[in-house]
Amino acid sequence: MKSKKAISPLIATVLLVGFSIVLAGIVTTFVINKTKEFQPEKIIEDDLLCDNVAIDITVPNPGLLVYTIATDDTTKLLKGLNLINKGSFTIHKLTINSPGFSTSESQLNPVILPEEGYDKLRLAVADEEDLISIIPWIKHPEEENTYIKCQMSEIKIIPKQICKDILDRSC
Repeated sequence: MKSKKAISPLIATVLLVGFSIVLAGIVTTFVINKTKEFQPEKIIEDDLLCDNVAIDITVPNPGLLVYTIATDDTTKLLKGLNLINKGSFTIHKLTINSPGFSTSESQLNPVILPEEGYDKLRLAVADEEDLISIIPWIKHPEEENTYIKCQMSEIKIIPKQICKDILDRSC
């Protein structure tokens, strides 16, 4: 009988150690996944100034909404879109992310003043159903040659949906 009593604390100890190891594995997995999701650039780059930044896409002339082929003879470019600055700050740069292409950061010339539009927008399109994101940048009002990326003011568009909504057909 004495040997059975000695086994009971041993089993309890093994179960506690096993439970601790499993719990540590679950917590570690959770922390690793949350760390991968963390995007410090959203905290660093978005500024209180970005609360007054808003952009939108319009099609001023549906007849000009077309695809053209870029100079490389393979890339499709969607033309005829107008980017409107609906915010309070001048937009100096854009970051455009189109799947199938590297993310591009473009200095605008001319810049987009508040309540004005930019009709030189050309979007490289690999697939008409891809989600394309456009992120505006404003110039910091107090620091020279410093720009603020307004991630929270990002707009996302699907070229096929724009053509369908505007033209009621594909471009």
